[in-house]
Amino acid sequence: MQFRTIEGHLIERELAPVFVGTDGFTGGDNVVVAEPGDMEVIGSHTLESLGVTVDPVSKKLVPMVGLALASTVGHVQVGS
Repeated sequence: MQFRTIEGHLIERELAPVFVGTDGFTGGDNVVVAEPGDMEVIGSHTLESLGVTVDPVSKKLVPMVGLALASTVGHVQVGS
């Protein structure tokens, strides 16, 4: 799969399903498999799967409250 790096370069990398953990938080995600010399970053999707956000002042991961959303896909609404 192709990706654009933080520096703006176009690269080709593989994806892998993994469980990630940091600072006591764990979650499942798909990650880009790095090669030697690649920059290490955590994307917003991974942070969301861990249930954390970044506090820009303290530069630490902090728990966030997730959203519980209901889906109406496949359901028939009666009435109205």
